[in-house]
Amino acid sequence: MFLKDKLHQGSSTFCLAQSDPEPFSYYNWITINIHASLTYILTAIGVNVVPTMDAIYLLFGTLLLLNCGFFVFLLHILYAVILTKLGLRASLKLPKWLDKAI
Repeated sequence: MFLKDKLHQGSSTFCLAQSDPEPFSYYNWITINIHASLTYILTAIGVNVVPTMDAIYLLFGTLLLLNCGFFVFLLHILYAVILTKLGLRASLKLPKWLDKAI
């Protein structure tokens, strides 16, 4: 599968369900980095525990959901601004803080 084909997949599909054999897997890279970072943070705090893979997968899933949610939030703000600039303000109900900013 080529990179241009992977750009059409969602982020969770791209990270979690890579089925083609590649020398570099983003899922493995993210998992290893979360494990190393979590171990480093726990050691710096003074907790001498190695995190389990379930904890790493839980943290990875939580970070992925936060990333996707934040991306959707930013897209909604962007589309609200663009539609307002196009003159379609009557069809939008903007929050007060966004209405003041525009």
